[in-house]
Amino acid sequence: MATNPPPTHQPKRKQDPATPSIPQTKHRLAGRTGSSHPRKRGKRAGLQVRLKQCGSKTPLPSSLLANVQSLQNNLDELKTRLTFQRELRDCCVLCFTETQITPASPGSVVQPQGFSVHRMDLTAASDQGRAGSVCLLINTSWCSDVTTLASFCSPDLEYLTLKCCPDNLPQEFTSVILTAVYIPPQADVKVALDEISTATNGLETKYPEALFIQAGDFNQTNLKSVLPKYYQHVTCPTRGTNILEHCYTKIKHADRSIARPNFGKSDHKAVLLLPASRQKTEAGESD
Repeated sequence: MATNPPPTHQPKRKQDPATPSIPQTKHRLAGRTGSSHPRKRGKRAGLQVRLKQCGSKTPLPSSLLANVQSLQNNLDELKTRLTFQRELRDCCVLCFTETQITPASPGSVVQPQGFSVHRMDLTAASDQGRAGSVCLLINTSWCSDVTTLASFCSPDLEYLTLKCCPDNLPQEFTSVILTAVYIPPQADVKVALDEISTATNGLETKYPEALFIQAGDFNQTNLKSVLPKYYQHVTCPTRGTNILEHCYTKIKHADRSIARPNFGKSDHKAVLLLPASRQKTEAGESD
């Protein structure tokens, strides 16, 4: 009667101690988020990459803020940047101060492709002896429903307020109220801040479910002194070691600021503001 041969036992192969063991788990290459789908090698991650992928369809609007010191003189540079810089082309909002545009300037003087232009020009009330005026360019792929709510012009303050109703917004907001602000260096700070505070409180009463964004050249003023529930998001110096350009919302840590080159001969750095988070956009969750 044939018998089966006794099983042979192969000796375990000793591992070189210099070679670290690699656990052969199913999800070894899975990302830190715990996803079961491993991230491909070489795939870049991060905020700016995600924003490039979604273009202008961001949960909160991305923006570029700059004191240009004559937009008409820098128009060719603006068009060049929009052509070759995707981060600028995909911005939802371009906010420019000290554009020095007057009512005599034709409407076509500032009309980059893909953007609607909304101006608050220099007038006699703003003191023609100095520079000023503000301008908001709205990316039409982000929002085409734009309404001008208010504008104000005096020697102490200039601002333009728009109401935007884009399709891509967190559900807790019904619209975005954008205000471009310019406060000149010689302004009466108290008068300027009181005017902004009064106008903002009135709009908040009328549009309680809107996202409010106030951005521009505030020089040495601080909006938080009259509107304490607002947070300032620009953290990079914009002129020397000073932060003169500000952006305010009621959402803590809403935006991440990145310094960008100045336009033309302007001595102010431009600031790129990117939405820092897709979650916790309600002001109450951030306080």
